[in-house]
Amino acid sequence: YLWQMCSPDTFSYITRFNADGKVFPHLASSSFPCDQTEYILNSCMANATDPAVDFAAEQQCLCGSNLIDAWKGCQACYHAHGARLTNEDEEATYVSSIFSAECAPSPYPTVPFGNFLNITTPTTTMPWITLEEDNFPNQTAASN
Repeated sequence: YLWQMCSPDTFSYITRFNADGKVFPHLASSSFPCDQTEYILNSCMANATDPAVDFAAEQQCLCGSNLIDAWKGCQACYHAHGARLTNEDEEATYVSSIFSAECAPSPYPTVPFGNFLNITTPTTTMPWITLEEDNFPNQTAASN
């Protein structure tokens, strides 16, 4: 349900499986923050064949994009449609630590960004989400 409301273009792609060999081609101009997040992540992720080049390019692509704003907008959409974190301060710390780990290192990070998304140590864990009442049922407008 949250994908239908907050990522309608991604949801449409996944349910149709029609991308003509391209990775989410229609998401490049999507106005939905969750779709923008998917597009940026899929476009920028390094494949680690040459870490010195790949991780630097990944950092430049991710940190030079609107990923942080899109990510926050996506979370706001989830929240508007009933997703509630058990600890919103923990979520803010988690997101801040991910982007600091990717964007702060100079000359570039030494691991791919995807590794930061899987950090599950006692000090940095992915917050739990519960679903409550949807404030905007069946409305997919990014302004919600």
